[in-house]
Amino acid sequence: MLASKQSDTQDPKARVRSRTTKFFQTILGSTSILIIILIMCLDAFVLKFRPLFLVQIPGIVLTDQQATGAKFTDYINQLKTPEILILGSSLILHPAARVDNQIWKLQLTKVDLNWYSQARYFDQLLQGRFNTPVNSYNLALAGLMVSEAKLLLEKSLESGRHPRVLLLFVAPREFIDHHSLYGKSSRVYQYFSQSGNLGAVRLSGNFGQDSQTLLERFWTYYRLRGDYNRVATALVCDYFGRAPSLAQTKKKYVPSGIRLLNFEKPQPVVEGTCTAEVLTKDLESYKARYLPIDEARLNLELNALKAIFDIAKEKDIKVAVINMPISIANLQILPPEFINRFENKLNSTCIENKVPLLDLLTDKRFSQADFVDSVHLNAAGGKKLFNLLVGYLEKMPDLKDRLAKGMPVKEDR
Repeated sequence: MLASKQSDTQDPKARVRSRTTKFFQTILGSTSILIIILIMCLDAFVLKFRPLFLVQIPGIVLTDQQATGAKFTDYINQLKTPEILILGSSLILHPAARVDNQIWKLQLTKVDLNWYSQARYFDQLLQGRFNTPVNSYNLALAGLMVSEAKLLLEKSLESGRHPRVLLLFVAPREFIDHHSLYGKSSRVYQYFSQSGNLGAVRLSGNFGQDSQTLLERFWTYYRLRGDYNRVATALVCDYFGRAPSLAQTKKKYVPSGIRLLNFEKPQPVVEGTCTAEVLTKDLESYKARYLPIDEARLNLELNALKAIFDIAKEKDIKVAVINMPISIANLQILPPEFINRFENKLNSTCIENKVPLLDLLTDKRFSQADFVDSVHLNAAGGKKLFNLLVGYLEKMPDLKDRLAKGMPVKEDR
């Protein structure tokens, strides 16, 4: 018996097996631990497959069906604030995703383009030029207006995320788009008005309140429980033709029209030249977005741009504005006098606030071969853009010091 004990003591593999067995016995014997594991598995399933993507209710956009909430929540839950925050529309979002997809073989789909939150190629270029590790977060959203970028910046700062550098990517559409709502009707405002508290986690000491705060912040399913309840209710009510509550039974029941979409494999991102058909369709869309020029909206968005500069100055955030290149065909939709006036106003606003501006709107180094349609750069165009941008940023005073890891960051947590 003594020999057996000595043998077991001397056998490392036996000790590891014994400890592993005890570990799993402890887990399987604990209801609390099993519940936590099940919750984590459910959350992983929701994040991976996003079941609400397969549901369509006419007139309703569920929270998990828009990139705004998913990307913003991911940003404020980062373990450490990235040094650079990227804000803009799909004009910067898509080329960043396309370049990274091509280089790192990410196998992104067309749906993934609007949900992408990185700029790995850009980070790599910056690290090479500045000789310091740099991380950026791509919080750009398709269709984003300048006023919505202002709101995103405000909410990220409220959450305790304080980037060292803000890169704001703009183009004429971000100031005059007829298809984008403004103020309290805007998509980003509506998201924040419905999402509750997404700021820094501050516990009150009350167990019930603190539990709900933590669950809503870190458990995806719990945060989306209202949407899942809405879908389940609509499915049951439509199936039985009954109202969801006794108070509504006196009225004639009107079906919600909920549909479960057939799962189709998303189309992969493909690099190539823009076809005449795609270009024509895209130009028709932008004619409706641009014309007639909304002068009042232009002034409102310019005021939002000034407000972004004021916020950044107050919080000691270095800002740079990049006026994105668009194709000649797209530029020709806009009246020449408007293009001149827009660039002059953008330039004067940046000069007044001492904010660097890289104006590439009419840059001859970009041709139609660099675009997948009339405005979105392909991977080759994206590489050209990021190389020009890094060369420009390299000349900005004190930028390297701001990106250095040793520089303290003001956190509101």
